Amino acid sequence: MLNFKRILLTLASCSVALPGLTEQESSAPNWLFAQTASEFISDGETFTIPFEREVFAFTDRPNRLYRYLNATEFASLWGIGYNDFTENPPNAVLTWIEDGVVNEAELEIKSVAVNQFGRSLTYGMIFLSGDAVPMAAQNISIFFDDQALADIECSTFMLNSNQWNACENSFSNGSDSSVAEND
Repeated sequence: MLNFKRILLTLASCSVALPGLTEQESSAPNWLFAQTASEFISDGETFTIPFEREVFAFTDRPNRLYRYLNATEFASLWGIGYNDFTENPPNAVLTWIEDGVVNEAELEIKSVAVNQFGRSLTYGMIFLSGDAVPMAAQNISIFFDDQALADIECSTFMLNSNQWNACENSFSNGSDSSVAEND
């Protein structure tokens, strides 16, 4: 009986100590992002990737949503407001092949700039761990950690189709950039 009371008190204290998620926070899809390219160049504080393929955005279960983002759409995540990538910079793993060996570095991506009318992206970075980022490399991929983006207010970029539908009258182009759902 004494063990049961200890367990009950432990569980009760955990529920008090841990703040609960609101329904909106718990249902907000967490988006992850991946970008690949043939090469990159770096100056030690930034790296520039040619924009050869769209950035792939996706969520895990239960949402299983995905979307392809152009350079401007992806860069807009650093300036959309509440809990955006400016306020909460994502961590990312940058991988590249050098002398036939896959190398990787964990980075904090503090900024992004669109160059050459969307033909390249320059990321501001803080090195966290892993292999030193070289001045140039081939066959690269970058994987960005997840970000809850359901609270985005109206902007020219929407990942959540419900929010897009609620905001679409705010835009002059009226185009639908809803998310594809994959069963």
